[in-house]
Amino acid sequence: MKHMVVAVVVVVVVVEVVVEVVDWGRVWRACPSMFARDATARRWWWHPLPHPHSPPSHHTCKPFASRATLPTTSTMSQWHKRRRCQRALRIGTDCSGIDVAVAMLQDLLTEHGIQDRYVVEHVFSSEVDPNAFAILEQNFSPKYLFGDLTKRALYPDDADSLTRPAASELRDLDLYVAGFPCQPWSSAGKRQGFKDEQGRGLLYTHILQFIIVAKPKCVILENVVGMTRGKNKLSFAHMLTMLEAIGAYNIQYKVLNTRDFGVAQNRERVFVILLRKDSLRHSFQWPEKTAASLSPSLDAFLDPVNTPVDLSVLPKGPGSRRKCVAALTQLVNKNMDPHRTPAVCSVRNRAPRTMMNCTPCLTAARATEGGHWLLHRGRFMVLDELFRLQGLSPSRWQLPAGISENAMKTCIGNAISGNVIKLLLDAVLQALGYID
Repeated sequence: MKHMVVAVVVVVVVVEVVVEVVDWGRVWRACPSMFARDATARRWWWHPLPHPHSPPSHHTCKPFASRATLPTTSTMSQWHKRRRCQRALRIGTDCSGIDVAVAMLQDLLTEHGIQDRYVVEHVFSSEVDPNAFAILEQNFSPKYLFGDLTKRALYPDDADSLTRPAASELRDLDLYVAGFPCQPWSSAGKRQGFKDEQGRGLLYTHILQFIIVAKPKCVILENVVGMTRGKNKLSFAHMLTMLEAIGAYNIQYKVLNTRDFGVAQNRERVFVILLRKDSLRHSFQWPEKTAASLSPSLDAFLDPVNTPVDLSVLPKGPGSRRKCVAALTQLVNKNMDPHRTPAVCSVRNRAPRTMMNCTPCLTAARATEGGHWLLHRGRFMVLDELFRLQGLSPSRWQLPAGISENAMKTCIGNAISGNVIKLLLDAVLQALGYID
């Protein structure tokens, strides 16, 4: 009996030791920069400085106050929970707008409850529009904020001393998101493509150059659906061919509509996803559409009604008024109550267009003047409603001093829909093995 008791005690001690060793091993693999070799003591000590062979930009660890407070074996489990090592998710964006991708990545980590494992490292953004640039400065803190991305240094010796330090730090990204100019490809423009008179069609080549040089683990490109249609088809195929020639990526693309993912806006955009082959851990899965029965109504995105609505109020301008009168008449002819039917009239389109329970696509020009006319509210949309109809929280962005609401509305119309990019980031992080 005595030998059995001794044997059980020995087994328990061995198991405890093994568990603690495994815990130390997990910490070592998660953050090797926490340890440094002390040559005098001939043993490994906790060191407050990064390990010289571990890149400091990838790990942010909280060291102990002094080396005398080293954890003992008996307190290892509690220490491991307290002193977690955060892995930096390095993201860079070009043609950034109001940097919806960065905001959605931050929200995503919180929603998954993994903000203690990962921290968003906002490496750089670029934006040529002065209003959007000011909004970026007000609401985000990228390490580098560029105006014209075509003048950015990609090599240590191809720019002046002010930009040289940035050249190497722009590389080694986990995520790179770019929504390059849509005007050369949009049906609302001249559709000149690569031959755009203002050179916007060739801006894509600078993005391609960055991908070739930096080779981020994941690239998300976004543009209007017109890029994949009509005479732009060949240009889009040429872009894909150039991306495939890099040889380092699995490439997929798909047209996604904002209204298919729980937000009442009809906004089709093409998304191109590049996942570096050596970083891929699981197959990439496109997000599934939200069931129509679960999609919120248009009114869920609008401010509440506090006063009676006067439908006799119409927009200024004879053309806009005629379109609204025709839309209201059409509702009445279909035995629909104009006061209770959530309907939107796109008064700035050449041909009048009315949509039920959903708004037509918000563009920069339309958003600047209040988006579209709400027939059942007798008014244009306000700023907070535009935010919500882009899948964004109005409280997330603060308006800088000197920037008008109309300027913010323009930026919202140019932005990537937050609900869509968040789902794509979720799918990408799963494919890269960052989240389950």
